[in-house]
Amino acid sequence: MSTTSPRAANARADWEERIGRRSDATVEVAAPRLPAPTGLRAIPGRGQVTLDWQPVEGAIGYVVERGVTADGPFAPIDTGNPDVMAVPGPPFADTTAAVGQPAFWAVGAISAAGNGPGDPGLMGERSEAAAATPRSD
Repeated sequence: MSTTSPRAANARADWEERIGRRSDATVEVAAPRLPAPTGLRAIPGRGQVTLDWQPVEGAIGYVVERGVTADGPFAPIDTGNPDVMAVPGPPFADTTAAVGQPAFWAVGAISAAGNGPGDPGLMGERSEAAAATPRSD
């Protein structure tokens, strides 16, 4: 039977309080809700659409969403990695949109990291939508 000395237990508690965080602990993050990115442009290309926008101060990433109308509904773009739904910043090329099909994109800034796979984090206001149609040529 293994026992932990009081000194070791105190050292561990001190370390967790000041430096470390238990992996099984839930942490609430007080993060601001950021404004919508501005200046979103959707530039059609061959089999893709390149999106560009003005970065938002304080953003740690962005959620890029696509919809079939300017009013949505919008869904986050599948970047091929379910653990990372955010992109670090502009520009971003969406290669998953259907060629020849018009679509609308919107972007939201993230101010705090998510809590695991499929959770992009705290997304702020969504930008105005921008339209484009990926070309086949």
